[in-house]
Amino acid sequence: METKKILIVDDDKVILSVVKDKLLSLNCKAQVFTASNYKDGVKHILENKDSINCAVIDLNLPDVKSGEMVEFTIKKDIPTIVLTALNDEIIKNKFLDKNILDYIQKNSKNSIKNVVKSARRVLHNHNTTVLIVEDSNIQLELLKDIIESVKLNVLTANNGKEALEIIKNKENNISLILTDYNMPEMDGLELTIAVRELYDHDELGILVLSANDEREVSTKFIKLGADDYIDKPYKKTTVITRVNAILHNLELFKEAKAREKKIQNYINLIDKNVITSSTDLKGNITDVSEAFCKISGFTKEELINKSHKIVRHEDMPEELYGELWQTISNDNIWKGEIKNRKKDGEYYWVKSTISPIFDEESKKIGYTAIRQDITHRKIIEEISITDALTDIYNRRHFNDIFPKIINSAKRDNELVCLTIMDVDHFKQYNDTYGHQKGDDVLKAIGKTLKENTKRADDYCFRLGGEEFGIVFKIDEKDKA
Repeated sequence: METKKILIVDDDKVILSVVKDKLLSLNCKAQVFTASNYKDGVKHILENKDSINCAVIDLNLPDVKSGEMVEFTIKKDIPTIVLTALNDEIIKNKFLDKNILDYIQKNSKNSIKNVVKSARRVLHNHNTTVLIVEDSNIQLELLKDIIESVKLNVLTANNGKEALEIIKNKENNISLILTDYNMPEMDGLELTIAVRELYDHDELGILVLSANDEREVSTKFIKLGADDYIDKPYKKTTVITRVNAILHNLELFKEAKAREKKIQNYINLIDKNVITSSTDLKGNITDVSEAFCKISGFTKEELINKSHKIVRHEDMPEELYGELWQTISNDNIWKGEIKNRKKDGEYYWVKSTISPIFDEESKKIGYTAIRQDITHRKIIEEISITDALTDIYNRRHFNDIFPKIINSAKRDNELVCLTIMDVDHFKQYNDTYGHQKGDDVLKAIGKTLKENTKRADDYCFRLGGEEFGIVFKIDEKDKA
């Protein structure tokens, strides 16, 4: 992007500083020069070899009092914004007639904002192309002078047919069409219809300028796709104002599209990489991310309108899901680790955060879940706490968790039962039938214990050799 050069000339240091900072914050590369008097302002212009793109000038300066600085910038064909404390309509009209961009009073509430808006517009104009369609050469040249005075690039055509060929050439990159109504070969109305078949309002603007006396012709143009209509004869300021308004709307459309694209990119990124799902109030799935499908092995079609039970793993206790539903049903957020089942029967672990969803009227309409894949961590964790032979918890995990269970029971005034079991005559069995058969016995015991300790607070361990243990909570002592 070409660096734009802006000149600010004002003897008020605060104005200089504020306007400079605001202009530098514009979404374009800009180099800002400042001067507090006529002499330094002229020096900047001459040193930059007439390459200043925009100027913001005060009328009264220490070394000149009658707008000589503005006269100089106009002479050098620099788009100029007057920023002054003078509230004089005669002076204002005098300078507006001399092709200044805007006349803004310093005491206005939005004066700085309006300066920046006008400067931003003219800086954008340097990269914007307008097509003028007019069969009268006199009118065409008049309109061309007006449009070029605000530094817009201009292409011309003498009728709609010629204009359409220019428009179809994508390299011309036209943003706005200024067209007459009555023209040979193809008039302005036919051109408007043809253009709107190619471009929407957010892609290309159309401004009609016509002296036609036909009743409600402006309404007809607007209905068929024009953005605005100006009766001839027109004032220069009217044309510039309407042109700027249409170009500003096109910029807003462009910015909105850019934001929409950026948001869509974020959504796509999340969809591919974050395991998410949404459900209705009954827990039926209404939406899932691509990442959810990838990790579970199910397609969206297989998941939508199904309960989350489709991925529930049999190892997870019912009590956990009861606690989960109670939490989110009370409009609270539930967090925890869940083991799920894939379509092929394999499993995966996720760290889940499940939250209620509310509509604009604060009415709960469902739930959304965000998950993190922790399978590898859980596998390593399970290996470190699992006995390799029996596939139940090992002594290390017993030593780690049992004190925590006791402390929790004391705090909540609960009863905990610890059962220790030892296999009688195991050495003799081993010696008689061999170690492989002895291992089969230990595996069978581990399997039996695991199948009968399904509650969230049930634990079974191989404490060493042929010694096993079970820890579980009870309601009454006589049940132990």
